[in-house]
Amino acid sequence: MYNHLLITLSLLFLPFSTIAQNPAPTFDGIVSEEEWKDSKSFDINYEINPGNNVPSPHLTKAFITYAETDLYVGFIAYADMENLRSSIRNRDEGFRDDNVFIGIDTYGDGRYMVGLGANPEGNQLDVKLLSTGNEDISYDVNFESKASKHNDSYHIELKIPFSVLQFKQAPKMEWNILLYRSTFTENNRSQNINFPIDLNNPCLPCQATTSIQLENIKFKNRQPIALCLQWLRRYYRQQ
Repeated sequence: MYNHLLITLSLLFLPFSTIAQNPAPTFDGIVSEEEWKDSKSFDINYEINPGNNVPSPHLTKAFITYAETDLYVGFIAYADMENLRSSIRNRDEGFRDDNVFIGIDTYGDGRYMVGLGANPEGNQLDVKLLSTGNEDISYDVNFESKASKHNDSYHIELKIPFSVLQFKQAPKMEWNILLYRSTFTENNRSQNINFPIDLNNPCLPCQATTSIQLENIKFKNRQPIALCLQWLRRYYRQQ
């Protein structure tokens, strides 16, 4: 009873951001201030492993905006570029590198989040984050990613069609999100997100304290060929 009351109160005070539809940024892997000036910005500034909600060792900025049919996410990940861990890899192998992603819970119930991101080469990552604390990296989503490298950072841009996500369509929707970065100093991995968490609670989707509001988006039906490709990728990974 007490726990249920705490959950209800936390939902009442869940921070959210209303993001207006904007002209789509130029999708080129370069997160320029001018193109993303009207987007909502976030800091990935809490290290959750090995630290316990301590300041992140590297600054990471994230930006979110959307057009009628697509969600756009941009990251500026500051780093020691001479020692950046990054290689051209197959899909989902970029988890071995520095990487960033957005986690999306379209139903807001904490059952799972869909994580979509990339490493500094732009190689795609997708994962389903489960409420048990487990991850399903066989989960595949058709989205686009592009990357660029700079003197003090790398940039990632994601273009996520709304049609690849499952959600209950309505004129106005609120989705829970998290923003994540994994980085390395020598062989020491640092995991970071945009809000503090209870490390004794394995359910990361349940602890999301950030949400976005979307209005009047268009949902295109998923194409049979895209669904077939997703199934084939999952099949061959299991062989």
